[in-house]
Amino acid sequence: PARQPPERFSTVLTGVDLSYADLQGCILTKADLRHAKLTGADLRKANLSGALLNNADLTDCDLRGAVLDGAQFARAKLAHANMSGAGMKAANFAWADLSHAVVGARNLQEANVFGAIRGTIKADERQAPAKSAEIRVA
Repeated sequence: PARQPPERFSTVLTGVDLSYADLQGCILTKADLRHAKLTGADLRKANLSGALLNNADLTDCDLRGAVLDGAQFARAKLAHANMSGAGMKAANFAWADLSHAVVGARNLQEANVFGAIRGTIKADERQAPAKSAEIRVA
């Protein structure tokens, strides 16, 4: 069988340190951000669809309203990240640290959270019933 060429990334930022950067509204579709340090970065309304963020550190990151559809966050650190209103269709958070992250309950249902670090995930109260103040990752 013919060998497939490697997938091309629109932007390669592997291992880059963008801690506390203002990346609000940036278009990073299919960007390679593996092992990147994005601690405290402002990624509100950024488009990260199809981006590769495996093993990236997004602790305390602001991802409100971001497009995360199809993004890969395997083993990423998203502790205390705010993903309220973010689109997460087919996003992969396998084995990621989502402890104390804020997410929309409906959005998380469309994502893979297999093996994510157990911890309390706070539901965005605007997207979930008041009874559901916390979501537990199994």
